[in-house]
Amino acid sequence: MTNRVCGMLARQGGIVGTLYELTWMSLPNEEAKRQFQAANSTAKQKMRTRLDKDEKDLAERLRAVVAETNPVI
Repeated sequence: MTNRVCGMLARQGGIVGTLYELTWMSLPNEEAKRQFQAANSTAKQKMRTRLDKDEKDLAERLRAVVAETNPVI
């Protein structure tokens, strides 16, 4: 099952990479490329922030489960 998920993610990454490259190559000038890079950086930062929040939420939920099953901790 893990191999299937990894394969699916690899194919998706290839498709996204192709779309990124096509978009980059079609930009008309340096200003458009700077705007594209800024948008790309903003999107990555938003994804990182969301992942950090999700990880913290999951850690809190797991901490609560562990505390319920082992009150010594």
